[in-house]
Amino acid sequence: MCARYAPILIFAFNRPERLSCLLSSLQSCPEFATSPVRIFIDGPRSATDVPLVDQTYDVARSAPVPDLQVVRNDTNTGLKASVMRGVTAGLDLQDRAIVLEDDLVVSPQALTYFNAALEKYKDEDRVWSVSGYMYDVPALASRREAFFVPFSHPWGWATWRDPWQRFVTGTRDLSMISSKSFQTYFDALGVRDFTSILELDTMGLVNSWYLNWYFEMFLRGGITLAPPVSLIQNDGLNAGTHASVLNPYRFLQRRGEIASVMPDLPDEVVLDFRALDALRAAKDVKLQKAISQMGRIKRLGKRTLSQVVGR
Repeated sequence: MCARYAPILIFAFNRPERLSCLLSSLQSCPEFATSPVRIFIDGPRSATDVPLVDQTYDVARSAPVPDLQVVRNDTNTGLKASVMRGVTAGLDLQDRAIVLEDDLVVSPQALTYFNAALEKYKDEDRVWSVSGYMYDVPALASRREAFFVPFSHPWGWATWRDPWQRFVTGTRDLSMISSKSFQTYFDALGVRDFTSILELDTMGLVNSWYLNWYFEMFLRGGITLAPPVSLIQNDGLNAGTHASVLNPYRFLQRRGEIASVMPDLPDEVVLDFRALDALRAAKDVKLQKAISQMGRIKRLGKRTLSQVVGR
């Protein structure tokens, strides 16, 4: 398959209005009309989901692009399996891909940024992914140049075939999770509690493709390009696989700014530790970390309760 722009892989389920908003925002990107688009729709979990999945399928089929393919599952496989299978299929067609979930809204500059970065860093083995999302970090708001960080982010990202293949064929030694040194660096010196979420995944309390992807990337010394101001907004924090109507984030944090200009791409592929300092100090980062930690306590509490009741 030969195309001017990277394929856009979209993952949806039972939220037709969210998918419609994402597709509407993509239409503001000049590259969208001539990009290959693949939309993967997971199957219903129960009879209640069927009408919404049907509506989501109808929205997907109406996407205004000539190179469109909609793949619908008959049964529910969950986000992890859907992403793993869909990204692998997309990268079998072309050596790069842009990955979006249905609860995102993109900036008009998002596809320009993704495609430019995918081309510029295609031969840089150290660069594993390109993130379109950035926390609300006032210290970075006036910055024009993107930068490299040692972790990935799942809210709108892109990658190439080679690092994804390294991920899907990798064998990961999870015994190192208990190492304090591992935890310090895996958590990006305190930016997020990645280790605790990975532990929940190993316990079966979450089912995350993302943490396993980041884990493999981390073990191999991979890094991610990130914009100084987000080109992505997540409008689905009150509903979805890893969200809740009681999620306090949308009440406690102002709606982050979405980029109005295309970030400059750095020529030198090196980590930006000053940017990491700014991230660690940002209110948004601290709030997301605190909410994640509360979610961990809730999941562990539910597990303990079920074990007690089951005795």
